[in-house]
Amino acid sequence: MTTNITIFIMNNVMQLEYEKNPQAIEQQSFEIIRSLTTLDDFDHHEQQIAMRMVHTCGDPHIVKNLRFICNASQALMNALKQDTPILCDVEMLASGLSKQYVNNSVKCFLNDENTKHQAKISGESRCMTAVNAWTHYLQNSICAIGNAPTAAFRLIELINQTGIKPACIVAIPVGFVGAKESKQAIHDFCQKEEIPAITLLGHAGGSAITAAVINAAARMNWQIYY
Repeated sequence: MTTNITIFIMNNVMQLEYEKNPQAIEQQSFEIIRSLTTLDDFDHHEQQIAMRMVHTCGDPHIVKNLRFICNASQALMNALKQDTPILCDVEMLASGLSKQYVNNSVKCFLNDENTKHQAKISGESRCMTAVNAWTHYLQNSICAIGNAPTAAFRLIELINQTGIKPACIVAIPVGFVGAKESKQAIHDFCQKEEIPAITLLGHAGGSAITAAVINAAARMNWQIYY
């Protein structure tokens, strides 16, 4: 399936004819994604999340590393229906959540003055220190990590220390120092502790893909499927 774009010259000015309707563009995008992406190993809800992730990064091959733990897609959808906070490691992730479909409160402590102060004292990354502030909101929350592997490691430590479990973890940090290891750690820890989680093994990831996971689940709560 291809997208038709016509180029022609009128009065010495180049003109382009292409699809402009946003609903038609999105529908066609997901038809193409479904045709290019191997989705047989995923259930109906997981397929929607997988396709939204592919739509965000443009790479159908990422789904081979996509993991859902403890019926995480349904757990995420259920949590989004409740008045439970979404705890984000970075502002970019928080900004990427669709206000049209996500009505939960969104909290990010990365730029709080206390976070900055405590990070200087401890010598840790601000993302690690910011996760410490999640403690009072952690019970039945949605924990979303899209940037910092250190935040994923600290979340595991926090759950171990407090015994408090979130409703769902979406951990897809990106990078080449600790990202692969942190996502494997989340995968193994959540399997052991039976915590619903969604992660993407390997180096790939990022705030946009993490936001896409949550946005996909939120859209399904609004009965939007592709």
